[in-house]
Amino acid sequence: MAAPAVTACAVGVYTKVATGVTSLRVFPLDGNNYLWTYRLTAAGAPTLLTEASDIHGTLNTAAAFVLSASSDVYIWNQGPSAGNVRVDT
Repeated sequence: MAAPAVTACAVGVYTKVATGVTSLRVFPLDGNNYLWTYRLTAAGAPTLLTEASDIHGTLNTAAAFVLSASSDVYIWNQGPSAGNVRVDT
């Protein structure tokens, strides 16, 4: 398992938080609401907010995801302010 990574997430844009993974855990590190989506590794980045789903993680509590193929994972921060998530792969 790779070391946990803390990634800054601006409001209203997709931020890539993991590359080439089949499982991960995401910990919101603040009170913002985050959405997530994924793409097969090397595919184009998402562009539409409708492609994302709620993380259902709470402050310092992980949301776990298992993917069927090597994928890149993206987070959308709904705000109200810039924030951070910790990602364990």
